[in-house]
Amino acid sequence: MSAEEGGSCSNRQPPFAATNASATELNAVREAHYTACDARDMPDFEHWDAEFHHRVFACCRNDLLKEIRNRMHAIRNQSPWFEMKKCSFSEERRRRYCDEHQAILDCLVRRAPEGAKNAMLAQLKTSNEIYWGGKPAHRRRAAARGR
Repeated sequence: MSAEEGGSCSNRQPPFAATNASATELNAVREAHYTACDARDMPDFEHWDAEFHHRVFACCRNDLLKEIRNRMHAIRNQSPWFEMKKCSFSEERRRRYCDEHQAILDCLVRRAPEGAKNAMLAQLKTSNEIYWGGKPAHRRRAAARGR
């Protein structure tokens, strides 16, 4: 699943989280974020990056979004996804993700749903650029079919 394919649902999680999260839930998101930022190897970072997103989804209190997150998590744990992430992992990208997560977290803590949505969209755009060269999903599918 690409960032933009999942984006229509993923970009809904921060606004819900910004308005629904308890202080305890926000502290859990903060903990996952800081732990990911302190990670020095790819597997540790990936674990805490996934945990950050899991905790943001949990803040939504929306069963549909939680189920979408569960499916994304299942895909993320498959070997091809992990290999793709491993090939693209760098210290620079880790820092970029941490900066983007900080922007999301800041908006959640401020209870700023529109800011949280925009911060998540920025991260989805980054992921799309990194993994798919910024091409829209329909163009990637057409290219795969030889069109």
